[in-house]
Amino acid sequence: MTEQLELAKEKIAIAAKYGSDIVIFPETFFIGPFVYPECDEKKLTSCIQYQQETLDFCSDQSEHYGIWIVCTMYYWDMDSETRFYQKHNAAFVFDRKGTNLGSYYKMFPVFEMAYGIGNEQLYPSRKGVQVWDTDFGMRMCILICNDIFFSDLTAQCASLGADLVVWPAAWKGGRVLPALAMVHNIWIVNAPGPANIGKANVVDNVGRVVPEEDFVYMDRHTKIVELETEQVVLHNNFDGRIQEMLSSHPQVAVQNFDDMSEITILRPTSKKGYPVRALLRSYNIPTIRELAEWMRKHINEVRMRGEPIPAYSPRFPDDQ
Repeated sequence: MTEQLELAKEKIAIAAKYGSDIVIFPETFFIGPFVYPECDEKKLTSCIQYQQETLDFCSDQSEHYGIWIVCTMYYWDMDSETRFYQKHNAAFVFDRKGTNLGSYYKMFPVFEMAYGIGNEQLYPSRKGVQVWDTDFGMRMCILICNDIFFSDLTAQCASLGADLVVWPAAWKGGRVLPALAMVHNIWIVNAPGPANIGKANVVDNVGRVVPEEDFVYMDRHTKIVELETEQVVLHNNFDGRIQEMLSSHPQVAVQNFDDMSEITILRPTSKKGYPVRALLRSYNIPTIRELAEWMRKHINEVRMRGEPIPAYSPRFPDDQ
């Protein structure tokens, strides 16, 4: 087993010890410019063999520990049309049973003009943005490094119902991550690299960076954090209905936010959790993102009919 696989095995074991649901490796952790850089067209056969060994390793580890794994590498994939191998910056998703649920290829490899940092001589993905439904309460989307500059990709993740954007990258995202998380009410987890060290950023669905003191575990290569999957963001337009709901459900707490944003944040009062999202639906209250998607759909229908907005206000979600 290579040194990199040994390191990965050690870190997966730590994550499993702390009851983690998912392990996210940094960009090109297993094969890339800093790890196995000699993997190129001249050694294509050995590259393909090693990438398969890496995928088998991720599958075996996810099954052994019953944990989700996002496995990252440069990946040689045979194009179905040309029958030639194409090199991609890839992330593969494995569930708790070790099943390879598919992959995301970087949409926007680095391609700069003169005097920049240089180019990634890779094939841009033609597969587009994808989502995976997990068993830990979140729908997951993956973007890789440079992709984060293209805000339409994060918007696509959100429109596909993602609660979580996994972002393996060569940097930490700065203020970009909180801005995108706030706009789309989506969690973003950063796994920085490619040297496999760095201060990973975890940003919640209102754009707040989770402080390191709230992490469950931390070492030079690893950070473990607990996400509150039932934290939801609502618009204050529904405040009367929200207050009615809260008066009967002490298991749900309100988190303060600035009044200027006109939002309400709800989350369970206990770490044992509480089905806040299901409760909201029983009270016909949409999250702010559900509200936006609902309005987009129905306003566009009215627009296409050439009609004004009607006086009747249907309930959510019954009258969709």
